[in-house]
Amino acid sequence: MKSLETFLSDVSSFVWGPWLLIPLLLLTGLYLTILLRGLQFRHFRLAFWLAFFKRKEDGDAAGDIAHYQALTTALAATVGVGNIAGVATAIALGGPGAVFWMWVTGLVGMATKYSEAYLGVRFRRTDAAGEQSGGPMHYLRARASRAASDGSSAGSSRSRAPSRRSASGTWCRPTRSPRTLRTSGA
Repeated sequence: MKSLETFLSDVSSFVWGPWLLIPLLLLTGLYLTILLRGLQFRHFRLAFWLAFFKRKEDGDAAGDIAHYQALTTALAATVGVGNIAGVATAIALGGPGAVFWMWVTGLVGMATKYSEAYLGVRFRRTDAAGEQSGGPMHYLRARASRAASDGSSAGSSRSRAPSRRSASGTWCRPTRSPRTLRTSGA
């Protein structure tokens, strides 16, 4: 029993320690920043305007809350007392270097947060009462059901969703940009 406890303690310290967790956060954020072509930098002005100046949607848009309410809710869920205490501790222990790495992690972490929010909105559901809910439980369930249907429907007549990877395994860019799709009405 003691060896199992020691093994689990070693695994826990490796997974949650600085040698896996910090590079995983930074590399995931960097990967998503490259994949999204620096979305958090290119659209910062628009995001700032939508969050702080345009408070309501034009007309009768679908959705339960305004842009500003969505921003403050996301910030409240992301930033808590633990993060505030963590920042103070990091500055006290790490000095100016800790501040630099918190900024770098925050900048690349915006791409991770955007991806999480996009997937939450993309796979949100409307219940019988007309209220919307979304989040990791919905897009993970969609991914799990897609993986299950891919394995069991080899001879099915239902077509699969188009893949973003080519047969050679390389990333395929869409032939038309989202801006073109919006303006062309396609």
